[in-house]
Amino acid sequence: MWCNAGLGEPAALHQRAAETLKKQQKVLAGRLRPQRDPLPGDGVCPTHEQYQEVTTKSRESWQTLLLRAKRDSEPIDMVIQLIELLKNVPAFPKALPRPLSILANYSLMVECTSEWITTNDPDCDQPVKIMKHYQILAIPKPVSYYLSDIGDAQSKTQHTGDELFLSLIFAWSYILSAHWVETLKSNGLDAQLFHDDINTQNFWECIQKHQWRAEILHGGVLYFSPWSLLRSGERLDDHQIRASSTTQFALQMVADVCNTEAILQESIIALAIVMMLPSRAYNKAVLLPQRSPSTLKAGSTATRKSTFHELTSSLDKCLTLSCSPEGIDSLLCSVFFDPTISCNLIGGHMTGTMDALLPLHEGGKTFLRVVCNQFSKLAPLWTAAVCINETERIFRKCAAGTPPLDLPVASWTGVIESFVQVHYSSDGLAADELLRADEWKNLYLITAERLPPFAPSPPFGKTSESNLNIDIRKHLGHEHQLLFYRMFWILKTGEKVPAHMSYTSMPAVDAGIEATCPRSFNVGNIGLVDNTEDASCNSTFNTFFWFRNVEEGLWLRLGSESSSDVREVMRHRWISESDEDDDEDSPEDESDKFKYDRNRVEKWLWAIVDENLDAPG
Repeated sequence: MWCNAGLGEPAALHQRAAETLKKQQKVLAGRLRPQRDPLPGDGVCPTHEQYQEVTTKSRESWQTLLLRAKRDSEPIDMVIQLIELLKNVPAFPKALPRPLSILANYSLMVECTSEWITTNDPDCDQPVKIMKHYQILAIPKPVSYYLSDIGDAQSKTQHTGDELFLSLIFAWSYILSAHWVETLKSNGLDAQLFHDDINTQNFWECIQKHQWRAEILHGGVLYFSPWSLLRSGERLDDHQIRASSTTQFALQMVADVCNTEAILQESIIALAIVMMLPSRAYNKAVLLPQRSPSTLKAGSTATRKSTFHELTSSLDKCLTLSCSPEGIDSLLCSVFFDPTISCNLIGGHMTGTMDALLPLHEGGKTFLRVVCNQFSKLAPLWTAAVCINETERIFRKCAAGTPPLDLPVASWTGVIESFVQVHYSSDGLAADELLRADEWKNLYLITAERLPPFAPSPPFGKTSESNLNIDIRKHLGHEHQLLFYRMFWILKTGEKVPAHMSYTSMPAVDAGIEATCPRSFNVGNIGLVDNTEDASCNSTFNTFFWFRNVEEGLWLRLGSESSSDVREVMRHRWISESDEDDDEDSPEDESDKFKYDRNRVEKWLWAIVDENLDAPG
């Protein structure tokens, strides 16, 4: 959950966010009217040739990965990959000197601040980028689930082989919840764990039948652990007694069964599924599999015990990553992000991607092999997503052109999610020109407490340095990039407690991008997939919407166009907020003192634009 700290109190933040979203949705509805030619090549919309080129490139890229995956039969060690993913994730804090800053709304949220060093230039007066964000602390009710297969797995107390998979999911739900109670208690919060006495004889039965609960009382309201589960249609059992934490005992029970049944890989996927639960607390019931995925193979026996111990020592990191509202979704979506594809070409990029991957989606095994071989660090999360039938939802998010973005999570994990993480270059630039991607990245990095651009893909085109605002021009020579990162937990007193004692280095990524968007009005017709325009329009509009809000205006002059050319672009349906259907929202004042005349105001504004365009230089 992104939050602009400069807006004031939490209630105002949520109200502003809701109003912004409503405004975006209304404007987008007007942008997506059927057009005679959805790809006219008008300087904003790409040409058919561009679309075809990007679609083909994307399709062939994924098909190459498919061929490589078919040749590679080596299993991926899920334990090693999850440890690698968690390596730089900040641990959830324990034993803080004073209470955490908590926002109580539908859920409980913890306040955090992320900081990036963005330049090594000693002359820069804004070397640090700061952003406030929130972590889920507790949810109002357990996550509802239903089972993928017919049968009642909870009625069984003994499982072997892959039938134990569901029990492992329930066990990790308990383990993270019990550890959550320990952590919150150490910070002075009223968190409790309830269940009857658990021992080696009844542990699995207690876990399978959800004969436990983990909760916190805050402000007189009861909340639950973000990993709490309750089968759809069942009621929560509230007759357990208060219990001491049994996290280590439960971990040992899981370790023993993993060693006995040789199902450590399955256990890691079960953990990854549970880590995805907090962000699913606001949705419909989650589907849980009763059997383990057939794509897994046993890892090396020699490394089994040591790696499992290393993972269990990272439970605090599991809590932090799991409780990032859109963090895991942003990681899943990142596999489809290509930093060389500008916002107006996302439709073609996702068309090629879906053409290559959707035929593999049903089987799951080949699709997972393709994704996991290319992005091995994300293999546990993607395997978990396939297990709980989340792939279609992730596809939809990406195909819409505006997948979720979480820069703190991207910084922890070293994953590239946005163009602001990339250093761009282009062959089509004059000495006094700058890519818009670099302009907007600089604008974000030097503007305090700003949200990142709403869409991850870079804006198209270029601009002249004389057209930049004063602040960007001042910082051009400082080479701002996301270089080093650290995070702070915010206390109720406003104090900041560092989650890392030192800064974490950010990965360096270079990419080339086209400096111009070609125009081609005389093109033939080609077959277009559904929603192609929607994806590019969504991505383009959200990217420019962000720029318009940061700059409190929009200026697209490159330095050589006529006023009519600039006006055409600024009024483009993929960019402009104004729409002929917006008249109903115009302020009405029937008094003689003042009457709003939209046409008159627009003429006045365009007169100013024309005057500036015609001015020398």
